[in-house]
Amino acid sequence: QKQSIVAEEHLERALELYRQLGRRRDEIEVLLELAQVSLERKKFHSAAERFVEALKMAEEAQEPQGIWSAHYGLAQAAKNVGNKSLAIDHLKMAVDAVEGVTKRLKVELHKSAFLENKLILYDELISLLGPAKAAEAFGYSERRRARAFLESSQRLSSSSIPASEELLQKKKEVESRLIGKQRAMLIQFSRPSDQRDYQ
Repeated sequence: QKQSIVAEEHLERALELYRQLGRRRDEIEVLLELAQVSLERKKFHSAAERFVEALKMAEEAQEPQGIWSAHYGLAQAAKNVGNKSLAIDHLKMAVDAVEGVTKRLKVELHKSAFLENKLILYDELISLLGPAKAAEAFGYSERRRARAFLESSQRLSSSSIPASEELLQKKKEVESRLIGKQRAMLIQFSRPSDQRDYQ
């Protein structure tokens, strides 16, 4: 608790400095960090205010990293106060922001690098949609599968080791794992709602 308060004080000073210097990108990053600290301290209203401020600035600056991060943070804040619908909306916007960037990137390696660590957006969205919105959840599951394969295949192809066999094996593993998950999901969704054990 004490450490987070000290961190917040340092971040507030950094924010003021960046504002004076007109360094917008740094300002967005500090706002996101401040919002995250508030989230960790369970100050959800304060966190949401910071995330909204960062989102507005990121949209004005057309800064995709800030946009998806702010939407993801807003989803976490909404989820923590029990607003599932708002959390879903923000996760969808975070996914759209990520996918918008990957469509514009010309080099596949850059796409893979940008996608790295962002599959959690799909996982959380699919989980929140759940059996109540089975078709939509399945659609995001398919989109997640495509991005997971892109990430893994590009990581392998960018290594110095010839990856043709390794890539093929990795593709089979990824597809097999995801098909298994999708089958399990469909089995759950096909049961009456009172007989599902979907988590």
